[in-house]
Amino acid sequence: MEAFGREDSNGNYRYHAKTTAPYYMPYMMGKVTLDPTSTAPEDQVIPQAIQNAVRPSDTFKGVNGAVVIGITETGKNAFSFEYEVSGTKYYVNYSWDENCNFTYVYNDEDGGTSNLPTNGSIDTGTGNVESFNNVNFCVDVSLGEGGSSSTNSDVDTVDSSDDSLIDTGDTGYSVVSENSEFTLSSIAIDSDGEILSDYQCEEKVNGSEKSIPISWSNVPEGTGSLAISIHAYTNSAVVETNSYLTLWDIDPSVTEIVYGGADDGDWYMGPNKDGVGISYTSPCNPNGNSSTYFMTIYALSETPSSLPSENSLPVDYDTLIEAIGTVTLIDSIEMEYVSSPSN
Repeated sequence: MEAFGREDSNGNYRYHAKTTAPYYMPYMMGKVTLDPTSTAPEDQVIPQAIQNAVRPSDTFKGVNGAVVIGITETGKNAFSFEYEVSGTKYYVNYSWDENCNFTYVYNDEDGGTSNLPTNGSIDTGTGNVESFNNVNFCVDVSLGEGGSSSTNSDVDTVDSSDDSLIDTGDTGYSVVSENSEFTLSSIAIDSDGEILSDYQCEEKVNGSEKSIPISWSNVPEGTGSLAISIHAYTNSAVVETNSYLTLWDIDPSVTEIVYGGADDGDWYMGPNKDGVGISYTSPCNPNGNSSTYFMTIYALSETPSSLPSENSLPVDYDTLIEAIGTVTLIDSIEMEYVSSPSN
């Protein structure tokens, strides 16, 4: 594990990235066997690991003086890579869709898009945006036994001793960013990460359900706007995203949304799960199954210009994530919690 490697059930040894520094494998381990019949240099390892790159790599090179700060998951198939050069932070926000279309958006900490120290060729898009389509990359990537992206066999389970997860007892549940002291909390979720029954299956009043209480603290310096989302994934063969709460243009001075207050603040709101009304949708499990939800708060350099200055039915979770990719994501926190019928 010191090399960030592990064996799977078939005896294959594989390397993994980590969510903490140094993030990538520090060295490689294993027994080297050279092929005496090969015409390759005698010190070449045979066979070589092979993987299609997402984008052409022949014109890319390292950035002198760069220090990796971290990688943050910003949504489904969406991440933000943060690094620093000479005291200035830079971000590479990247994502991909089900058709293997990859998008890279480059920004500095102030949302600037020029004079970026990428030392790469940003020549396939407009300005600071690159776009690539690479079906081979999607086909070749294997995420574990069976090659299914739905398996979790390769994902490290969360250690309860991890400082990023805090048991707050009777006061709710909190998660702290891995990059700062930015903290997301809710008194509606217990210390085991389950939403309390009092906040499930909310009764609709004038077509709206009372929203979950949310609070946060230690908003990162430089934040110009906050956004919040709650989403979940369907259990169908084709994974789709359900939006339960979408909020944007929240002033950084705001520190909480009280119970039932999501539709009563100086910010803008998206649709409920059914997409027919501006409202929050509470967890409800009439079929007796448990469901997993993801609440995320985003600290942004500014409110994305593509988002309307009014409540909007079209602005669901996917639309919000796409808009966030156009500005600097300073930090974000994702809280995963469960709704159980027996809770």
